[in-house]
Amino acid sequence: MESFTKDDLITDPIGASIAARGADDDGERGVISRSTDLARWWKDTLLSVVRSDESDLTNRQMAVLLTVALASGPQTVRGLAQTLRVSKPVITRALNKLANLGYLRRQRDASDGRSVFVELTRSGAAYLDRFIAILTAARTSSGSPFGSGQAA
Repeated sequence: MESFTKDDLITDPIGASIAARGADDDGERGVISRSTDLARWWKDTLLSVVRSDESDLTNRQMAVLLTVALASGPQTVRGLAQTLRVSKPVITRALNKLANLGYLRRQRDASDGRSVFVELTRSGAAYLDRFIAILTAARTSSGSPFGSGQAA
C-alpha cells in the first residue's frame, strides 16, 4: 500500500493542477489565474444552486434547457441531438425530466406526427431567470472572473 505525507496533500487542487501545467515566463500566469478564478466562481454558483430550493439539473439537462431557451422558435428532438452532438435517447431522457418539472413542453408536429417540437414554458423561463440571478450574485460576491471590463 502506498503511503502519503502531509506534503503530498493538495489544499488547492484547481490552482495546483493549473500551476502544475506550468506557468512559464511567457505571461501564462494571467491565464492560470483567470482559470482558477473561473473555477472558483463556477463552484460558488453551483453551491448556491445546491443550497437553494431550485431543481438540481444535470449539465445535460441544463444544456438542453438553455439551448431551447436561446433558440429562436421551437426545437425538435432531432435538432437538439444534432446541436448538442448527443443521441436522441439522451435528449429524450433530459426532456422527460425537464417536462416533468414543467420547464419545457413537447408537442407533436401536426403535419408530421414523427416530429416533436420542444418549447420553453413560463416556468422554465422563470427558472432560468432565477439561475441567472444566482450566477450574477456569485459573480458579484467573488468579483468578476472574466477580468477587467468583461461581463458574463
